[in-house]
Formats: sequence, structure tokens, C-alpha cells
Amino acid sequence: SIRSRITDIHHEMLKHDKTIEHMLSSTGYISFLPLQLLTNSQFDIPFLEDALLKLLQENVTWDDPFKVRVHGLKTFHKGRTLVASLTADLGMRLLYRLQRRVLLDLEKKRRFLRSDSGSEDFSVLENVHRMNLTENEWVHPCWQFIVPLINPFDHFQPHITVASSMKAQNDRAARLPNEYVPYPAYAPFINEYFGDEHVTQLELRSISPMDSVGRTTGCAHLKRISSSKRSYWLG
Repeated sequence: SIRSRITDIHHEMLKHDKTIEHMLSSTGYISFLPLQLLTNSQFDIPFLEDALLKLLQENVTWDDPFKVRVHGLKTFHKGRTLVASLTADLGMRLLYRLQRRVLLDLEKKRRFLRSDSGSEDFSVLENVHRMNLTENEWVHPCWQFIVPLINPFDHFQPHITVASSMKAQNDRAARLPNEYVPYPAYAPFINEYFGDEHVTQLELRSISPMDSVGRTTGCAHLKRISSSKRSYWLG
């Protein structure tokens, strides 16, 4: 049933979250973006792009890896409500669809270059990777931080680095590093996991093992942002 499926996904998410917490330190700089209670219809890809961009712009000077977490409320059996939390490295699981679109676009350009020149020159592929942001009107500004972290040589699964966005933009070696974090298999079920419940907060935190004390900041005021399709609140 749908109810048991959501419950199973919930358990799987908690299991993965605990794994993430065990592998990566939760200490360090933490920035919260409190949201007005959002229904699932408002909690979509464009909304997450806007919210993620705001958090990235505020903390782009970080030298540490960072992760994004979504906090919400989920009602299960007999009206029992719990606080749900999903962790996503650089919003990877949440922005999966657009990330795939970016990778497919890179793949098309890679195939064109290879058929045209017969060579897979590293510098040419690197330039195509960066040019992707300005050549496509549909690319959201938040991808100026995220796209440079996507491995343009891996077209079988979406992978993304756990590297600093600042270093990735300025350092060629960091922009195309050798270590990547694979995309979790159950990511397409994010919306099903939350169902028609509410999202309350977006969190961006560093995961540096060097920081022993968490420094937390929060947005005290809410600002209304309207689009042609909907209105929502960002901190």
C-alpha cells in the first residue's frame, strides 16, 4: 500500500541519514533558512533552487564541504506526526532532475566534440563544462556553484563532489577532482516521502571534522517572493 511504502521509505531515509552523520561530522558553521509551512506542491525543484542559491550565496566562502538538509513534518498512522529530516550533499538528491538535465547536455556536447575532432582533450571538455551555465537559459543561478562540481567524464550515473564550491570555481584541480559521492538510489521518492505534509526549514552546514564547536546562524525575518506560478517565503 502507499502508506506502507511511505513508511518503508521513511525508515530507509533515517537509515541513510544516520550513515551520513556517522561518516561526516555535523559540527561547524550552520545556516538555517526557516520557511513558512509549505505543502508538497510548493516544495518543488524551482523552489529548492531559489532557497539553495540563497544559502550558497551567504556561505560561498566556506572552505569545507557542506550538505543541505530539509526539515519537515510528516503524519503517519493514527495522525501521529514526527519531524522528518532529509540530508542531501549539495542538494544532490533534491535537485536530481535538473542535475540529470545538465549531465545530458554535457554528454551531447562531449559526443559532438569527439565526433568533430576525434579527440577528448581535457581542456576542451573543461571549457564545455563551464560554458554550460551561460549557454542555456533554463539553468538556475544556483548551478554556478553546483555544476562545476559535477564530473563531466562520468555519464552513467550522476555524481557530485563533496568539495568547496569556492575552490571548485577557482581551482582547476578541485573543479574536476577524483573523488565523488554517488547519488542514492531512492532519490526520486523525495516527494512521496513528504507526501502532502509540510516542509518547515532548509539547513546548510559545513561538515568539516576540524571544527569542534557548531556556530549557528538563523534568518529572523521572512521575505515574500512571488513568481508567475506561485508565492512562497524565504528567510
